[in-house]
Amino acid sequence: MSRYLVDKFLYRVDRDPAWLARYAKEPARCVADWERTEAHALGPELTSGHAFSDEERAALAARDHLRLYAMGAHPFILWTLMIPLLEERYASHRELQDDYAKQLRPFGRPDFGT
Repeated sequence: MSRYLVDKFLYRVDRDPAWLARYAKEPARCVADWERTEAHALGPELTSGHAFSDEERAALAARDHLRLYAMGAHPFILWTLMIPLLEERYASHRELQDDYAKQLRPFGRPDFGT
């Protein structure tokens, strides 16, 4: 997994209301558009060395937080993006938090080795 690019996507989409709205409404299209327009940006410079793997693209397009976590997405960045995408399914933030933790528990703690 190219942790850098997946984490960059999670972070940038979470912090940009327009991207977040697009991701909530049409995740597959959002991922494709973001990869095409934003993935290569390194501040004012561009690089051609960044692209999602097919597995990453599919997990992002499906908003599959369990698969992303298992593949090594940063847990805090992933969590902050999933809050607005999942919260309407739960009666309270605490219920969301408890269920999210329960879902991730089988995957153990992430390996932050690079």
